[in-house]
Amino acid sequence: MTLWLSLINATTQNTLQLAAAIRNGEIAKSLSLVTELINLNEPALKIVATLVGVFRTWTCVKLMIEKGEKNEQVIAAFAEISNPKRIYFLRQEVHSLSLQKLLATLPILLDLELSLKKGSPPLSSLQTKVIQLSELFGKNYM
Repeated sequence: MTLWLSLINATTQNTLQLAAAIRNGEIAKSLSLVTELINLNEPALKIVATLVGVFRTWTCVKLMIEKGEKNEQVIAAFAEISNPKRIYFLRQEVHSLSLQKLLATLPILLDLELSLKKGSPPLSSLQTKVIQLSELFGKNYM
C-alpha cells in the first residue's frame, strides 16, 4: 500500500511540476514530464484536469492582483482557495506572468480535453499542447 500511495503522490507532484515548467516556458522539461506521467499510467484527462485547475487558479489570482485587490481573503474567495495564506505563494508564482497569457491557456487546455475525449492519442496530444503552452510563456514569445 505504501508503494501505491507514493505513486499517487508522485504523479500529482509531477503534474504540478509540469504546470510550473509550462509557466516557465521550459519545453524540454515539460515534454519529459508528460512522457513520465504517461509512462506512470497517469490518465491524460486527469493530467489535463490538474493543469486546468492550476492555470485557472493562477488566472484568478493574477486578475485580482491586477484589479488592485490587496485582501488575501477576498482573492482566496474569488479563486476558490480554502487557505488564504496560500495567496502569498501564488502571488510569487504569477508575479512575472501576464494576465493575457494566462487567459490564453484555458482555451488551449479545453481544446486538449476535447480532443482527448474524442479519442486522440494521449501522448501526442499532450505533447503538442504542452509545446504550445510552453511557447506561450517562453522568453521570446510576445
